[in-house]
Amino acid sequence: SLHTIMISAGDQGGPLACPSFDSSKYLLVGGLSGGAQCGVEGIPDIYTLFTGDVQKWVGDTLIG
Repeated sequence: SLHTIMISAGDQGGPLACPSFDSSKYLLVGGLSGGAQCGVEGIPDIYTLFTGDVQKWVGDTLIG
């Protein structure tokens, strides 16, 4: 089933993580950019997908 979590004020910048293909761990794939309204069902949140140089920088910064 689809699990829905709505954002609230102050959540911007939080992680967007998805389970790996074998579900052994979660992968950081993006970050929360914002939303039109706080916690209103049916109004989508806005996420940013980390790719290329940004994905590399995040990985290098978190892992060291």
